[in-house]
Order: sequence, then C-alpha cells, then structure tokens
Amino acid sequence: MFYCVDSTTDNPFFNLAAEEYLLHNKRDDFVLFYVNRPSIIIGKHQNVFREVNRSFLKRNPVPVVRRLTGGGTVWHDHGNLNFSFILNGEQGKVVDFGKYIKPVVAFINSLNIPAGTDKRNNILIHETKISGNAEYVYKHRILHHGTLLFDTNLKDLKEALLPNPEEISDKAVSSQPSGVTNIKKYLKETTDLPEFRKKLKEYCLDYFAPCRIYTLTKSEEQEIEKLIREKYNTWAWNIAYSPPCVLTRSLLLSGMEIPANISLKNGKIHEISFPKNAELPEEIFILARFFSGFPYEKEAVERALDPLWKKEKVSIISQGEWIRFLFG
Repeated sequence: MFYCVDSTTDNPFFNLAAEEYLLHNKRDDFVLFYVNRPSIIIGKHQNVFREVNRSFLKRNPVPVVRRLTGGGTVWHDHGNLNFSFILNGEQGKVVDFGKYIKPVVAFINSLNIPAGTDKRNNILIHETKISGNAEYVYKHRILHHGTLLFDTNLKDLKEALLPNPEEISDKAVSSQPSGVTNIKKYLKETTDLPEFRKKLKEYCLDYFAPCRIYTLTKSEEQEIEKLIREKYNTWAWNIAYSPPCVLTRSLLLSGMEIPANISLKNGKIHEISFPKNAELPEEIFILARFFSGFPYEKEAVERALDPLWKKEKVSIISQGEWIRFLFG
C-alpha cells in the first residue's frame, strides 16, 4: 500500500528521524512532506567543520543536523518544502534518481513552470537550481528525498553554507555550490507555501493512486523521539561522525604568527602540532598536550580554561587568544 504522511512539526530532528523510522520499520511505500525551521542539514559523509559557516552560526544559532543520505549540505527554513519517497524495490536495483524525481518535475511543469533536471539530479528552472536530491538504500528499500526552494531566505542560505576561510585537509564529501532560485517567482498566480504544499500532496495522491493519508500513531511518534535522543540530536552523530581532518591555523604569540595544525578525529582534538623548528614557550606545549582528546567544542574547552590557567599559571597567552586560535 502507498501512504502519504504530511508532517505537522517543523522540528528538523523529528522529520529526519521520521524518515529513518519509516524506512527501517515499515514495509509499505510512503511519500512524506515536511517543512523545517531554519537549520543546516549536512550529508552523512560530510565534514561539519568544513561545510558549516561558523561565523553565521555565531550570529544565528540554528541546529546543525546530519541526515541519513549522502550528498551536500543544504539550508532548510519555512520557505523550503521537503519531500521524501520511501519505497520498496528489487534489491540491488532501487537506485534511480530520475524515477523518483519524475513526479516532482511533472507537478512543477503542471504549474506552467519549465522545470527540468541536470546530470547531478538537481531540479532546475532555466538552468538555476530549485532542488537537490539524495538517496539511501536499506536492503530492498530506498529513501529518496529532496528540497524544493519555494520562498526560502536565499541570503541566509548563501551565508550559512559559505565555506570556512581556513584550510581543511580531509577525505570527506564536499558540497558543490550551485546558483539557486525560488519557485515562487515563476508562479503566475499568487500562492503561498501551504497552498503549494497542498497542491503537491494532492498531485502525489493521484500520481501514486491508490494512495492514502497516513497519520503517525502515538507509539510511532515515541519511537521516533527515541531515535532523536539516541542519534539525531546527539553530538556523536552530528559532529563526531565527521571524517578525520586537519585544520591549518596560526597562533598569534608576542606579535608573531606561528603556523599550526589541529588534527581532529571522531570530533575530538587528536593533536595540536607546530613546526619542529618553532621556538615556543613550554606553556604552549602544555596547553597542546592538555587539550588532546578534548571534544572540538568551544563550550567544552571554555569550561576547562579557568582551572587550567590557575594550575599551570599560564601567562604567555590569554584564554581568549587560545579560544580564537582553536576556533577562529
């Protein structure tokens, strides 16, 4: 049976966890629609330290959530409609981007908008991206989901996903920046996102007929909440799952810039290293050794500063300077 789930929450943790729950625990086919509050959604195999603009996060503390599928980092907000197809298929033959994008493109075309696709399975209007898509296979089932930029805040999208200026060495999957636009500007009739969402839902109910509306039960919602606690709202999944990487930094000391590398592994500081010929005070090496094994998390490091500075009588560098060195 084919079911349609229209999520009533804008909680990104819940909606991403719901996708996984329906994929792993149900046997029917589903189409799921949801709109998340402002959030940054990174691909499963991406490095959060590379993909997320930390300067933007300082000004706009939005959630950063890792999803189940691969691909690049995307911006979600109340102007962005997300669709998910969770379907059965023949094991080994379920990956087919064109097949799952087809009904979405057909719907947009039905609004007299000339939408099409490119080689990277993006949906475009006049060669400008309105939708990115990604997939994840579980046994003989597939999760295919994508964004639909209807009336998203493009300024926030561009700023949130700006690469960090520092050099980062890793083997993670990097996002491929694309020019983007909103669907709303191409509509001849005034339409808001709820109306656009309603029309897409009705189109899919007809396209996948017989397709019925499905409401999550209380017990299913509880299972999804459990998945949020154990995975989607955890530091281990959203941060530590990032592949190992090396950040290239400069330590400002007595007016001089000393090059340094900060090696990260499992979301923790693995090593802070300096050039072998660098003549540095012993205090700096004490700090480097102390923070080896610490979560690469500003709040965790800040909590350790006062007692460490008092114990080691650190005077060569201030706490603020050390934080700026580590986190920029």
